[in-house]
Amino acid sequence: MPRICPLALALLTAACPAAPPASGPPASPPGPSRTSPAVAPDAPYRCTEIIGLSVTAEWYGAGFEQLVDDARFQARTRPHTFVDQWADPTHVAWTEPLASPCVDGSANPDRVVLFAANWSLQSQADWTTVLEAFVATAKRRYPALKTLEIFTVLRGPKNQSCGDPKSTVDPMIDAAIAAVAAAHPHLVHAGAKVEASDCSVFEKGGPHFTPEGRKVVAQQLATTLQTTKPSGPQIPPM
Repeated sequence: MPRICPLALALLTAACPAAPPASGPPASPPGPSRTSPAVAPDAPYRCTEIIGLSVTAEWYGAGFEQLVDDARFQARTRPHTFVDQWADPTHVAWTEPLASPCVDGSANPDRVVLFAANWSLQSQADWTTVLEAFVATAKRRYPALKTLEIFTVLRGPKNQSCGDPKSTVDPMIDAAIAAVAAAHPHLVHAGAKVEASDCSVFEKGGPHFTPEGRKVVAQQLATTLQTTKPSGPQIPPM
C-alpha cells in the first residue's frame, strides 16, 4: 500500500464535502407538558330515577316527562315516605312500581335524584346520618350509579313561608346536604335550592301544589334537571 504523507492527507480531508443532512421533515420541538387534568366530553345519563313522596309525584305527573327526554327518566314515589324510610334498603317503598320506566337501564339507573323530606328530624347531625344511609342504600341497589343529586322539597320565594311552615326549608337541611356532598365529591351533589316563583303554586300554603301549580313546578324542575349531565372520567396529568 503506498505511503500517504501527513500533508497530503490533510489536503484530501479538506476537499471532502460535509455529509448532507438526512432527508425527511424536520423534527418537531417537544410540546409543553400538561400540568392540569383534561375532562372528557359530557355524555347524557342513560337513566335518571327521581325518588320522593307524594309532592314529588304531583309535579312529575303534571307534564314533567313531556318537557324532558322521557325515555331517560323514571320516578319512584310513595305517599308519606320520608328520607329516613328511603334510606332503609328493606323498606316497602322500594317495591313501589316505577312511573314510566326508562327505555334503557331502568333496573340499574346511572343517576338518582332524591327529593328529601322529613319534618321530624331535629338536627343537622340527624339529617347527615340519614342522608349517609341513603347514599349507602343507593350505591348498594344501583352499581351503575354515576351521580346522586339531593334536593329538598320546593321552598317558598326567598325561603319564606307561604302560609304553612312546610313551604320553607330549615338551613340545617341545606347544611347536611352540603356536608354529605363534600364527603362523597365524585358521587353526591347538592341540588339547586329551588324556590317557587310565587306562593300561588301551593295549595293551602304548602307543601302540596294546586293543579295549576303542579304544571308550573314541572316546567321549573324540567329546566333544572334536564340540563345536568355527568362529567366523563378525568385524564390524569402527564
